[in-house]
Amino acid sequence: ETEQTTTPHFVSLYHKLYKQLEDPTAQPSFVIYRKGDDTGWGNRCRAANTAFLLALITDRIFLMDHPQFNEYFQPPEGIKWDVKDHKDYLKNLSKRVVNPHGVKADRLSVHTDNLTAIWPQRIWSHIKGNHFHLFLTRNPHYKEKIYSIFGTRSAFTRNVMINTFLMARPTPTYAIHMDNVMQNLSFPTQDKNVLTVGIQLRMNKDDNTYKRIRAHLPRTWECALRFMSRINNDIVHRPGQQHMPVIFFATDDMSLRKPAMEKLQTFGVPFFYDAPIVHTSKTKHHVVSAAMVDFYLLSKVDILLTTGSSFALAAIRTPQLVIYVGRAGERDGCNCMPNTHFPPDYDDRMENRTLQHILDTVSGVKWSGTPTDKF
Repeated sequence: ETEQTTTPHFVSLYHKLYKQLEDPTAQPSFVIYRKGDDTGWGNRCRAANTAFLLALITDRIFLMDHPQFNEYFQPPEGIKWDVKDHKDYLKNLSKRVVNPHGVKADRLSVHTDNLTAIWPQRIWSHIKGNHFHLFLTRNPHYKEKIYSIFGTRSAFTRNVMINTFLMARPTPTYAIHMDNVMQNLSFPTQDKNVLTVGIQLRMNKDDNTYKRIRAHLPRTWECALRFMSRINNDIVHRPGQQHMPVIFFATDDMSLRKPAMEKLQTFGVPFFYDAPIVHTSKTKHHVVSAAMVDFYLLSKVDILLTTGSSFALAAIRTPQLVIYVGRAGERDGCNCMPNTHFPPDYDDRMENRTLQHILDTVSGVKWSGTPTDKF
């Protein structure tokens, strides 16, 4: 089959908006994502996605004032997003901070109002909050526009599309570091005959939900191992298959690493990046931390099994296949993501993301069986 090279509609639309900067008669407006909170990397990425969505649906240009983001990722080809590159253009424009996370009036506005009409300022600065994209999808002024731009009502799918666009180009420093790491780990970056699986278990080691999530760990492992068993039985042992899967294990609880190797060695070649984990909210600049190594590797696997943390969700790229292995809570389960446990606007029902579809896609061969999103 020929590889799909069609530029997504939202990317083409954004490039047209960006070209306003080349038109001396245009008067473009902007959304700037600024570093202003102490959340981790996953939440920062989701906040950047939200700021980008806000810019796109209000016909604005998206810019970054976030040194750490710029340390890891360059802007998409043909775009400059660093505010430093536009400071002369921006210096005399009217400004407004957009803060639905902390200001009730802003929160109500993103739910219901025509934002361009009520916020006439040319620069909107988004500093904190990563979830108000869901409010925008319910806003009658933008609901159908978002659907027409992205072709989906799924917040999960839309965020993966934006992830793929905004984080397609790692900086040379990050890319060189990761090339060395992958070479040292013998990660099969070029061999398409080797299936790569990522298993990410976010245990919230750094907060008070750790004990509850840890108590749920046997169920999480049951789900993950059941999926690996299906891979092992239905694909790896298929005639002509020469390679066991390579399994990358990532977690914020280092005590799980060695037991995970014992659990997974039956199903493939497991490994982890052996370095202390520090929460990304506490990582110093100019350091490619163990967490950011995990983030990069999770973005490179064919299939990702995740407990659904914001960190892993920010790592997902098109066309990765994703399985939700659950934590302690109302959305627990062994499900393809997104799934029917998520609210309607978080889920397109994703009929093609059944386990059957994932196994078929990975193996490249259709086989008999009853499609199901539970396994």
